Amino acid sequence: MTKMVLGLLLMLSLGCTAAPASEERAVDLEAPVDATDAEVPDARPYLEPDLGVDAATEPPAFTVVGTTILDPEGRPFVPLGVNLFPDRDDSRDLIVDCWRFNTVRINHLIDWPWYDLDTAVAALVEAFTPGVVVVLDLAHDAEGEGQGLGYYWTGREAELEALYARFAERYRENPWVWFDLINEPGQLEQDADAWLGLHGRLIRTIRGTGNTAPVIVEGWAWGQDAGSWDGDPVPDAQSAILSLGPELLGEPGFAPLVFSVHVYDQWRAPGRLADYVRRVQARGMALWIGEYGSVNNDDTMAATREMFDVVGPAGVGHAVWQWHAQDPNDLTTDEDTLGGGDGLDDCQTPSNLTPLGRLVWAATHP
Repeated sequence: MTKMVLGLLLMLSLGCTAAPASEERAVDLEAPVDATDAEVPDARPYLEPDLGVDAATEPPAFTVVGTTILDPEGRPFVPLGVNLFPDRDDSRDLIVDCWRFNTVRINHLIDWPWYDLDTAVAALVEAFTPGVVVVLDLAHDAEGEGQGLGYYWTGREAELEALYARFAERYRENPWVWFDLINEPGQLEQDADAWLGLHGRLIRTIRGTGNTAPVIVEGWAWGQDAGSWDGDPVPDAQSAILSLGPELLGEPGFAPLVFSVHVYDQWRAPGRLADYVRRVQARGMALWIGEYGSVNNDDTMAATREMFDVVGPAGVGHAVWQWHAQDPNDLTTDEDTLGGGDGLDDCQTPSNLTPLGRLVWAATHP
């Protein structure tokens, strides 16, 4: 989709997914709303039994054991979050105390920043950590041919390596800072070499600094990883995570890895996401829904409702798009914030939530 971000500071298209493109690119890369109350399963299960991490002998860090993320105390951690632009550290109290998110995914627009990235990230890390995970999505979108959403950043690989190395080194001792490598890579071409090559380079870069925080790897097909808009089960070969995820996960020194899909229009069909999540977890991979919302070119609430039916029982976390994008994915009906999460009218019992906002609120207030 194209997410139109309005306002004086930002006039650009952000896109969760794009319309299907006929052109394939092979990249050679080396080594006020009346809404009914929604019933949502508890998305924060505490899993048993003991998963084998000895907090007394291991340094404080997040780890991944099979399909489960463990916090620095060795407890199961389900990241429930919101996407956030880097200049919004002022929203910390609303995000944590009212919405009760435990994760923020920071969307850096590499070619259109209206903020100083280093200053903004430092403020976010200081505001949220420890206690809330800050996911650095440093390659959210870019301009130019072969760049940004749906592509593999041809010719800018070294630039991305330097960017991730800088922040991986800076926050090497802070386990609450994670990395989401490439936002919505690839289209329908199923380019295994490009997907493996770019992610492999960036994971090696991060691990080369000594940083052992979780790294998030997104599926292809604009991050949705289903590769089609029909309702059939996703074939293994059509999914980067199902077909190639185990290869990345098996690379020495790459762990801990978490795989991510964005739930929009490719996931409308009932049962499709549930089947996919079961198969990903059966391969021993941890999964996160890095984006979902109410609009992606057209209405995606059916996919979002389906997602909430699946994630709680599966122990899968999620991050809603977006705290304050000023696009159709509104969390509130507040006019002053153009529907932003910061437009909440009451921290305990809000009355101005949109249907999307109600679903999110229910998930974080079980």
